[in-house]
Amino acid sequence: MKPGVDKFQLLPEFLKVRGLVKQHLDSFNYFVNTGIKKIVKANDRITSSIHPNIFLRYKDVRIGEPSVVVDTVSERLTPHMCRLCDMTYSAPIEFSIEYTVGPIDQPRLVQKDNVVIGRMPIMLRSCPCVLYDKDEAELARLGECPLDPGGYFVVKGTEKVILIQEQLSKNRIIIDTDKKGCINASVTSSTEMTKSKTVILMEKEKIYLKLNAFSTKIPIMIVMKAMGMLSDQEVVQMVGRDPRYGSLLLPSIEECASLNIYTQQQALAFLETKDYVGNKRLELSGQLISLLFEDLFKSMNAEIQRHIDLLLRKPSRSSAFDISQHFKGDFITKGLERALSTGNWNVQRFKMDRKGMTQVLARLSFIGTLGHMTRIQPQFEKSRKVSGPRALQPSQWGMLCPCDTPEGEACGLVKNLALMTHVTTDEEEGPLISLDGVRTFDDFLRDGLIEYLDVNEENNALIALYEGEAKPETTHIEIEPFTILGVCAGLIPFPHHNQSPRNTYQILDDDGLASPGEIIRSNDIYINRESPINTKETVANPMALPDSAYKPSRLTYKGPEGETTVVLDKMHARGRGPRVMMTRQPTEGRSRNGGLRVGEMERDCLIAYGASMLIFERLMISSDPFEVQVCRLCGLLGYNSRKLRAGICSSCKNGDNISAIKLPYACKLLFQELQSMNVVPRLKLAEA
Repeated sequence: MKPGVDKFQLLPEFLKVRGLVKQHLDSFNYFVNTGIKKIVKANDRITSSIHPNIFLRYKDVRIGEPSVVVDTVSERLTPHMCRLCDMTYSAPIEFSIEYTVGPIDQPRLVQKDNVVIGRMPIMLRSCPCVLYDKDEAELARLGECPLDPGGYFVVKGTEKVILIQEQLSKNRIIIDTDKKGCINASVTSSTEMTKSKTVILMEKEKIYLKLNAFSTKIPIMIVMKAMGMLSDQEVVQMVGRDPRYGSLLLPSIEECASLNIYTQQQALAFLETKDYVGNKRLELSGQLISLLFEDLFKSMNAEIQRHIDLLLRKPSRSSAFDISQHFKGDFITKGLERALSTGNWNVQRFKMDRKGMTQVLARLSFIGTLGHMTRIQPQFEKSRKVSGPRALQPSQWGMLCPCDTPEGEACGLVKNLALMTHVTTDEEEGPLISLDGVRTFDDFLRDGLIEYLDVNEENNALIALYEGEAKPETTHIEIEPFTILGVCAGLIPFPHHNQSPRNTYQILDDDGLASPGEIIRSNDIYINRESPINTKETVANPMALPDSAYKPSRLTYKGPEGETTVVLDKMHARGRGPRVMMTRQPTEGRSRNGGLRVGEMERDCLIAYGASMLIFERLMISSDPFEVQVCRLCGLLGYNSRKLRAGICSSCKNGDNISAIKLPYACKLLFQELQSMNVVPRLKLAEA
C-alpha cells in the first residue's frame, strides 16, 4: 500500500460500503429481524385466569411489506406517496397464533397465520423498506433521491429522525463524588432482560451497599456474610493484606456485630427484598422502538386478558368463545405513531419518561441532513450551568466531532459522530471469533490491515497520525487524521491551518504598509494604500430646472391613515417639558411633548466628529443632570446630611473625603441596581 495514495482511497470506499447512517439502519434491522422475535417469545402466551383452558399463544412474528388498505384492497406503499398524502410509512405486524375455541370444558385448538395486530413504522432504506438494495434508476422511478441516506421515518407525511441518546456506560464501575463530597463506587448491571444499579458508599466511616432491590442501605459486612464469608478475617484478607484496609473495615465490622449478625442465615434474613423490574438502557433507533414496542405489546396482552376474564364472568355468555376476536389492531399502531410524532417516550412499566427523542429532519441542505442524522442527544439537563459535561474530553478523539456543536445552552452537550465512527448493535450470544487448528492468532494479525478500536482499547494503544511518525512501539496508524471531524466540519478546507486572509495581510501595519523588518515573499501584499479618486458631480435643485407651466393641484396622502401630509403637523421641538419619574429623563414621542432622542447612531456620529462638548450637553445637561456625593476613599456614592449640611459616606461613616460631582441620573440609578445584585461599582476621581 502506497502512503498517501492507496491509503487515501480507503475513506471513500469505506463510506460507499458503510454510509453515514449505518448505525440507525443496523439498529432497526436488528430489531425487526431479531429483537421483536425475542420480545414475542418472552411474552408468547395469554391465559385466562378464570378458565385456564382458554389461552392464546404467539408462535411467530414477522414484519410485512409496507402497504395501505384502500377499499379492502392492499396496495404497495412508498415513502413518496406518504409524503404527498400525509400518511405514515408503515408495514403490518403479522403473527402466527394458535388459540382455543369452542366450549370451555372441551375447547379445540385452532392455528391461524398472518394475523395483523398492528402496524410498525418503517425506517427508510432498512430491510423491510421498498427502497432496500435498489439501484439509482429504481430509486428515481420510486420518486426518491439516490443520494438520500435513509435512516428516518415518515409519520403522517412528516420526516422524523430519532436522535442517538447518550447514556452512561453499563457494566462498568464508575467512581465519583456525591453532593456532600463523599466518594461512591457505582455500577449499572444491564443485560438484555434486566437492569440494576449497585452503589457502594461511605457514611460516617462506615461502608454501605445501596441497591434498588432493598428499601434501605445495607452494611457491607452483612452483604459479605450473606455471600458466605462468615469470618471477619476472611473478608479483610479478600480485600487486601494492607493494614489500612483493616482499619477502614473496622467500623463496618463493629456495626455488623452490634446487629447480632454472625451467620449466613441471619444475614439473609436481614435483607428484605422488594420486586423491581428493570430494563436495559437504550441508545439507537431500533433499541428505542424495541423498548416502546415491548411495553405496548405487554400492555395489549394484559388488556386482552382482562377483557377475556370480564366476558367469561358473565353468565349470559354463549358456550363457544373465540379469543382471537378480541384483538385491538390499533393499540400498538397508535402508540408507535404517537411516540414518533411527539418525540415523547413514556414507558410507565420501566419508569421512563423522556421528551424530545425525535425531531423533524432538517432539509435545508444535503450536508445539514447528514449532520442531523449523526447527531447525539444527551440526557443531561441543558439548563444546568456545569462546565464538566460540556468540555471536550480527550477520549472523544476519533469518536465525536470536536467542532460541530450548537451555541447556547446546548453547547458541548449536543454532539455529532465523527466521520468513521462505528456504533455496534446487540449481538447474538456466543463466541465472536472461532479459532481452529489451521488458523493461528498471528494470521489474524497479519491479515488484519484495518482494525476498529473502541475507547477502552485506545487507552492501551500508541497510534500514529502519519506513517512518518511511526515508532517501534507504535501499534496503529490512523487512516486519515481529518476523520476525527464530523460530516459537516470535515468539509472545511485545511481546517488545521490559519485562514488565508490572515496569512495574506498579517504583515501589514495599521496604515496599510508593511512594518520594518518584516519578511516579504513573492506575491505578498506589502502596500495597500490607494489615493482618493475625486469625481465631479452636479448638485442642483430640481425645482430650479426649466419646466412647463403646468401647476399640479393634487395633494399627497399618507398611506396608512389616508390623511394629507402637512409638514406643520410633523414638526416638533421643545425647550422644557414633562419627564419620566424613574429616570428623570424627558418623555418620548411628539404626542407626549417629548424630547428629541439622541440614540446610539447619533452619539457615534458626534464621537466621530470629536464634538465632546456637544455630547456632554446633549446626553447630560439637556437630559438628566444630577449632583451626587462620592467618597474619594472607597469610591461609593454618599448622601447629603441635612443636620450636618454636608455629604456623608454611608460606608466610611464620615464626610472627610466627600466630593460633589454631576452625572446622569440614569447612571446613578444603574449603580444602585448593580449594588442590589452584589455588583459594587466604585468611582475613581481625578485630582482637580
